Formats: sequence, C-alpha cells, structure tokens
Amino acid sequence: MNGLVIMTVPKSGTMFLSHYLRELTGYNYRFGYAALGNKPLPRQIANLYDTPKDKIRARIGRKITVVGGPMRLDPEPHTQMPRSQHMSPHKWEIIHKDKWIVVDHAVSINGIFGNPSHASIVHPSVVVNKATKEDFGVLFLYRDLRDTLNSLAHFLRQRVKKNGLQKTIQFTIDNHAPIFAELIRMWKSDFRDGLTITYKSLHENTFQTLSKICHTYGLPCRSKIISSMDEYKSWTYRKGGSGDWQNNFTKVQGEYILNEYPDLCSD
Repeated sequence: MNGLVIMTVPKSGTMFLSHYLRELTGYNYRFGYAALGNKPLPRQIANLYDTPKDKIRARIGRKITVVGGPMRLDPEPHTQMPRSQHMSPHKWEIIHKDKWIVVDHAVSINGIFGNPSHASIVHPSVVVNKATKEDFGVLFLYRDLRDTLNSLAHFLRQRVKKNGLQKTIQFTIDNHAPIFAELIRMWKSDFRDGLTITYKSLHENTFQTLSKICHTYGLPCRSKIISSMDEYKSWTYRKGGSGDWQNNFTKVQGEYILNEYPDLCSD
C-alpha cells in the first residue's frame, strides 16, 4: 500500500490526525486527494489567506456567487494546503519518500468559504475508486455537527472580524449545517472500504484509536503512540474538546440543531 487518504468534515481534527500520522510513519504528505498519481506540485499555490478580507467578509451576511482574488472557488477538490494550516515539512524526517499521507475535506473549498451546495460534496465512491487505483487506503473522519459548526464559526470569525461570533454561528447553521449533514450521512451510509473515525474517539481514546488506524492500514510506527492529544507538542492548533459548542450556541440554536439533525448530535 502506497499510503492513506484521510477524508474529513472540515474542523473535525483534520490537521491533528494527518500531521501526527505523517510524523509517526515518516511518510510524505500532501493535501488534496485529486493529486493522487501526480507528481508533487510546487508550493506556489492559490493561498486562501491572500484573499482580501472584504471578499471573505462579503460571504457572511449576504449570499455571494462570484468572488475575486486568488482563492479557488471551483467545485474541484483543492490539491494543496493553505499556508496558515501548514506545518513546515522539514520538522519531521521523511523516511519513506514513496509513501504518502494524503488529506482532504469531503466538500469542496466553495463548500467551506463560499455558498455550500449539494454539488460541493465529494461522494466516497469517487475517492475510493481513485485511491484503490493508486493502492491507497481511505479513512473518514467526522465530528458532532454542533462542534463542527462551532469550530467553523470561530475559524470564519478570525477571517471576518467585522461580524460577531453569534452572527457567524448562525451563518454556519443556516448555510453549512444542511450540507455537512448530508455529507456525514452519505459517508456513514456509503463508505464501506475503510475506517470511520470520530473526533471524540481521537480526543478521549487517543491511543486506542491511533493504534487501530495503524493496525488497519499497516502503517509503521517510528515511536510510541501517544496516549493523549495533549502529548503531541507539535500540534499548534486549537484543541477544542467535544461539547465546546455549549459555550457559544444560544439555547435556540442548540435546540434547532438537535431537532433537525438528531442523528448527528453525537460522535
């Protein structure tokens, strides 16, 4: 097997799992399943964080269909990772240069920053077919929908400082919840070719979950597997726990999500 493709719902522990596994295995790393089988691309990418803030700000508060700047808004999966979410590759030694940890969201970039739609979702069969052809395993990672929306709201809030957190949370509930819900249900129902992992299991049963992943996909372990996410000192991102949404959602927002998506309010 040439490596592992990790497909995720945005803000579900994507960076932690992918970067920890690349350090643990000594594998190469890239963002974007669409690049499977291609030669490594240069790091001269269309950087999301070069997009003018007023262009991003326009997405919250009113709908927008055309956005200028270097951000890609096409429905194709992005094939490189934004600089702000990138950990320098030289931090870890690459032992297996022909092996890869590949990560991507199961929704296009337009489904995160733009106007989410059903067309934004990547069906598991598309990924599995491509991964199988290139001899890669596939794993799906998701999270309690409320925590996903809460984390996404914080993420968008950092980019759009003009709008308050509550307004941004409501924006994710109105625009992202229906599409993310369809995505999770689709992958949970149709994905039968690998493991489905939850953020909660990573957070609360770190050692057991990571061990299961390594055993299932035959990944080499260059060091002892950590027993807690807090042990991973190289992880510089916000370590949100399960249930953090309760600190930010209003009672009405929480009840709405629970009533509309009861099957996705636990992981």
